[in-house]
Amino acid sequence: MTNLDELTESPESRAIAQRADGDIDGAIQTLLAAAETSLADVSLVVTLGQMLAETGQPERAERWLKHAMKLAPDDLYARMTFGTFVGQTGRIAESLQLLGGVRAEVREMLAAPGYDESAQTYDVESFLACAEVNLARAVFESGDADQAIELARPWLTDLTYWGCAHNVVTDAVDGGELDPAAFAAEALASGQVSPFMVCHLLELAVDAEPVDFVALDRLIARADACFDFDWQDVEPSIGAVMRRAQELFAHAVMRGEVEAAACPELSALIATADSDSPALDDDWLDEIDWESI
Repeated sequence: MTNLDELTESPESRAIAQRADGDIDGAIQTLLAAAETSLADVSLVVTLGQMLAETGQPERAERWLKHAMKLAPDDLYARMTFGTFVGQTGRIAESLQLLGGVRAEVREMLAAPGYDESAQTYDVESFLACAEVNLARAVFESGDADQAIELARPWLTDLTYWGCAHNVVTDAVDGGELDPAAFAAEALASGQVSPFMVCHLLELAVDAEPVDFVALDRLIARADACFDFDWQDVEPSIGAVMRRAQELFAHAVMRGEVEAAACPELSALIATADSDSPALDDDWLDEIDWESI
């Protein structure tokens, strides 16, 4: 018996669900079958092109993406997808032209008097993030590491796009022969820093001899101010270095090497970890299970 949801769900939605379940080949077949009667569906055609590209079929992907461009030459999503695709296939100049045009149009849209975000059919801010991060990658591949960094940096603190932006910036830093630690420190000071960059700075701080716990505490406080999401939980490596920092700090306090009050961020972290309470009380040191540290 056919499920009612299957009757009402669009082929593109079914294909996306199949891909999410790991069946991208089945998803492509769903889209190809639908395309036989929906050749004018730009979104479906673009999604098909993307999946073909993901499965290592660039020639077939390009045919479908070009078809989408013919259907809707002014469609920003189709242009951004095709611009990203040609960049991935090494056609950097073409990618720069397409993605640069998309970025300019989106920024012009956002800056226009009377712009109404609620009237848009998609998240314009997310669309801009995709365009700029993809453009940053193309710019880097063209040989301009500095410009790539400038394009990607604003998205380093974005919950959705920070990972992609970080990868571009890291490649550009390496390509530009910049010092990663110095760059990360400057990025933290500017507020345009990724969780991985903070992690790198934390690792350097806890590896120092002796550890400057006051400076470490300020580093954590500054990172908290940069993100509007819980940056400490986005990757296991960050949690690991934070736990190490807490352990070192707890031992230093116990030995009288540092005053707990001088490091409110580290003190709060230990109190939270020990009592599941976000607030410190005056007896938090007595409540720590020192044998477990």
